[in-house]
Amino acid sequence: MDVIPKHIGVLARIKKFAINSADGTYDYETGEIVNLETGYMVTFHQNDENGNAYGRYTDEEYDLLTQKVFDEIGADKIYIGVYNSVSEVSFCCKSKDKAKMIMHTYNQESIWDNSRKVPIINLKYDKRKNPINH
Repeated sequence: MDVIPKHIGVLARIKKFAINSADGTYDYETGEIVNLETGYMVTFHQNDENGNAYGRYTDEEYDLLTQKVFDEIGADKIYIGVYNSVSEVSFCCKSKDKAKMIMHTYNQESIWDNSRKVPIINLKYDKRKNPINH
């Protein structure tokens, strides 16, 4: 089954968003900061092998992956996560197991537990494949 993205231009929007935005989670549509109390924040976003935050994906690939993960976890909406002044698409996943599966599949350093306000670290994270500059 082919994925048809409902959100178009996601990568271009998040690239612009990090400029002058504090770390946090933002509503994708309004740009307003949100404080979610439940679920787990997760993304597929990966840096390229040189650590370039926006060098791994074409606009089309980003839109397709946004829709794929959105559908896979049964998300209600998409968010923009800003971490260390880098923005990325983000999803609130109700299931800890599904969030961890996305974390492992896309080699994420961690997911965020909204209720406890702490990261859940990926012990299998491979920095060589997704270098994050902290």
